[in-house]
Amino acid sequence: MKKTLLLLILATLPCLLFAEEAIRAWKSKTGKTIIEAKWDSENDAEEETVFLSKNGKRYRIPLKNLSEEDQKYVFDGRAKKAQRGSEEEDFGLEEVTEEKPSGGAFEMPKARKFAVLVGVTEYATMHDLRYTVRDVEAIREQLLKLGFEDENIYLLTTKNEDVAKVPTQRNVERTIASVLSQAGVGDLVFFAFAGHGAQLGDTAYFCTQDTIDEDISGTAVSITQAMDDLAKSEARFKWIVVDACRNNPFRQRVAGVRSIQKIDNPPEGIALFQSCAPDEFSYEDESVKHGLFTSNFVRGLSGEADLNNDGSLTFLEVCTYTTNQTVRDVQTKFQKHQRPYLTSSMSDFILTEDLDRPKAIAYFAAAQQLRREKKYDEAKREIDKALELYPEDQEYLDERGMLQTIVDAIAKQKELEEKAREEAAARKKAEEEAKRLANIPRPTLPDVPQILPASGGRTAGERMVKTVKGVEYAFRWCPAGEFMMGSPEGELGRYSEETQHRVRLTKGFWMLETEVTQAMWESVMGDNPSNFKGSNLPVEKVSWKDCQEFCQKLRSLGLNVQLPTEAQWEYACRAGTTTSLNNGKNITSEEGKGICYNLSEVGWYEKNLDLTTHIVGQKKPNAWGLYDMHGNVYEWCQDWYDSGYYAESPTSDPEGPSSGAFRVFRGGSWNSIARFCRSAFRFHNTPAHRVDALGFRLALVP
Repeated sequence: MKKTLLLLILATLPCLLFAEEAIRAWKSKTGKTIIEAKWDSENDAEEETVFLSKNGKRYRIPLKNLSEEDQKYVFDGRAKKAQRGSEEEDFGLEEVTEEKPSGGAFEMPKARKFAVLVGVTEYATMHDLRYTVRDVEAIREQLLKLGFEDENIYLLTTKNEDVAKVPTQRNVERTIASVLSQAGVGDLVFFAFAGHGAQLGDTAYFCTQDTIDEDISGTAVSITQAMDDLAKSEARFKWIVVDACRNNPFRQRVAGVRSIQKIDNPPEGIALFQSCAPDEFSYEDESVKHGLFTSNFVRGLSGEADLNNDGSLTFLEVCTYTTNQTVRDVQTKFQKHQRPYLTSSMSDFILTEDLDRPKAIAYFAAAQQLRREKKYDEAKREIDKALELYPEDQEYLDERGMLQTIVDAIAKQKELEEKAREEAAARKKAEEEAKRLANIPRPTLPDVPQILPASGGRTAGERMVKTVKGVEYAFRWCPAGEFMMGSPEGELGRYSEETQHRVRLTKGFWMLETEVTQAMWESVMGDNPSNFKGSNLPVEKVSWKDCQEFCQKLRSLGLNVQLPTEAQWEYACRAGTTTSLNNGKNITSEEGKGICYNLSEVGWYEKNLDLTTHIVGQKKPNAWGLYDMHGNVYEWCQDWYDSGYYAESPTSDPEGPSSGAFRVFRGGSWNSIARFCRSAFRFHNTPAHRVDALGFRLALVP
């Protein structure tokens, strides 16, 4: 009631303050016109905000984003208002407040805009078309940039997998009826048809996917009826675009049916834009993979039709541009005639008053996509382009931290790249050192700390080398002993199946110092299944069954080997440690959200960024001299897998379930996150599974 009273008083008191305010062009600091509007000084209560009114709508813009001239205009006006305010009568009215719009420093007015876009390429009794689906998809993309909401654009094409969106007669008619039931006063309704057209008597039809030429009236959509229905709508602007040939589209002549000849008198209030004149062909262009008419129409909508450069785009400008360009292009490319034309009793209509806004929206959309692809430098450049057009949008980005997140990501990416360069340099140095050491005889005893006392005359970590077919196999001694298998409840990244339990291994065993290399595999098997090739790289893409065959062949050559049991593998990996890593440290990043430097000491994993396997034996070994127990490639174990096995596992020398569908592998790989590389982590797959992140190492029975 108070708001109504205020409006009534303002309407009857033209002498109130600043009634003389006129429409003026408001500009940004760069001199670009933002909007032509009247300063709503009566409700300009915020010192840092200016309220503007135009066509009955109100907008707000930060004062600091205006030009110096506009800021002075506001300051002077406020001073005058304050000076005259003491002489005014207080009407005792409550201040009218309204919710501030969201979405940026400035927003253009938004009427609801609806679109039905129909594209048909395949027909049962007519010639197929090539690019009609691409045509309406291109129109849709441009409409989005012009402020149409995605939920209000109805796209029906022969490419749709959703049966409700296939362009059948029923679906098209139902969609048109739905849109007309939603559109109200002030809204815009846009229909675009790309396909074949037909005429039966005085009625024009658009041929849908299920149209039959012998039953046009029963299987096609009546354009005539659609226009009659549209004329009843209260929408402010109604526009139909038909890109259809108007010569014979049928494979054979059908009595009484011809191409569209007469839809030249649309009802009052409807604009009808057709791609060609009667008896003309609507040409498709192979070079652009679009119909020439629609290609030019989309370019016109993008802003090229604004030939007077007044910064606004009207539908008459788009139609004029499309007509002229199409006539010229068809004449040049095909030496034929195609003359689009517009029939309308409507006055011109402004589609957008700010042609740079669709461009800015496109830049922001591109930036968002590049951000999702982690191409942060490119995303920053797209945002800079948008801010060059609209520097006032900086505030919107700052409030939401959008730009800062990209800047931070660029800094982080550079940090990771620098770290990767450092690791690559260290890796190269390690490779060179490994080559140098390859020619130096290995010491009999390891130079790593002794964790457990000597057992059976051997020392934990003692090294033994066997040679098979000219290839050395270096083993490390793992003495008999007890350990806690699984992970404690507080361990970062643990899974519930890793129930911690005590295990005793009553017999010592030898474990291969590194993962089985491709040189070892090739010398025995004669082939190399690996994706990443290199004699000193771990062999991968081997199944559990492949590993059994390899072990069998080595046994026939005198090397009594097998896959380690799951208990042997974890016991050897830990080498007396109880932490999540075998260097006595824990992981610091559960899901790979940051680099885990503790893991980087002993293993290759996804944060190395090079996405490949690595030469074995380069990272720091554990206390028993075993390399790459964390990362590089997963390692098959002998056991069947059972998620509940730990609850019933024997305390001495467990060998896993007696049967199952999956086999266990351990240790993580080059493409694993940190939690998958822990000493306790268990993974599994079928015995026939092969992947380039999965290899194995050997246990030697003494």
